[in-house]
Amino acid sequence: MRTPLIAAAAAATLLAAPAQASPQSDMCTFVEILASEGVDAAIAYTEELAELWSPEQRAKLGVVVGTELEKFDYRGGQVYQIAELPGVIEEFFITLNLTGAGSVYLRVLYEGNGRDALSFINIDFQASYHDATEAPFLQPPKPVLCPG
Repeated sequence: MRTPLIAAAAAATLLAAPAQASPQSDMCTFVEILASEGVDAAIAYTEELAELWSPEQRAKLGVVVGTELEKFDYRGGQVYQIAELPGVIEEFFITLNLTGAGSVYLRVLYEGNGRDALSFINIDFQASYHDATEAPFLQPPKPVLCPG
């Protein structure tokens, strides 16, 4: 029989664990954090998404992607799903709207094994639309309806 202290500790651990969000929700949250809290918070969030990456790989997110993101000031963005093979692949094309004029772009890939939850695999930043769309989309872009 568990003592109340052990049961309380177990409950606190479960409540503190992050909820398993969907890739669509992850991407909406990323765009919201970037626009409202800035690049550092968005990179920290991305590092959480990359939980299966080695610490060295996660640290590179700030160096590689963060350095590029810091060049701009954001006011929001749109999320489009460009690949959906249930349980295996989900890919997103994110347009990040700049304060002033224009946009920059991210492509984000999640992969799975057909049984378990999908995992965050890759994020690619491009300032140029033509560079961001050089690799073809698997499917026509489908808008992801983000709350807010």
